Amino acid sequence: MKRYDLKAFIPLIRSIFILLLSITMAGCAVTGGSLMNASDQGQTAVIKDLLDKGADLNERGVCGGWDRGGESGATPLYCAAHGGHLEAVKLLVSKGADVNAKGNGFMTNRRIPLEAAAYASHAGIVKFLIENGADVDYALGNLKKLELKDEYEFLEKIVKEQRQAPKYRAAPSTLPSQLPTALPLPTEPAAPF
Repeated sequence: MKRYDLKAFIPLIRSIFILLLSITMAGCAVTGGSLMNASDQGQTAVIKDLLDKGADLNERGVCGGWDRGGESGATPLYCAAHGGHLEAVKLLVSKGADVNAKGNGFMTNRRIPLEAAAYASHAGIVKFLIENGADVDYALGNLKKLELKDEYEFLEKIVKEQRQAPKYRAAPSTLPSQLPTALPLPTEPAAPF
């Protein structure tokens, strides 16, 4: 009977384990197995379904997946903003997601969704988050502190544009250019007899 050295099988077992784990993780990302995954993929129907079932709007997890060097400690809104999924961002905000929730992971540490959108140059999402109460001063300060010059300038430009744009635009007038100043007075009726 031949005796096998079990230590030789450890690399093989480790490789099989990693392969199975990556297949499982990929399946979750494709099917939207959690609110984090659905937000990262911009799957609005799945997001709505999960929220209807009681998913936590501000749960913490990984954005971008392990295989793409994901960012841990992110919220679903952070993932949707970073991924450029405007409809998912709108849905999450409409359901009450905290637009100023700070990340608590290594890459997301103290960063808010507005910074994630600015980092990925998603102007529409940046504007939407600002309109919905994102802390612009915090985001600008954090980008400056992290020495992310391009992202800082991108966000600063959008903020300036929004501050200069008129808040309300008057509808074109449909009234005649000159209104009568007085209405004609009725004349006295003639005597009936």
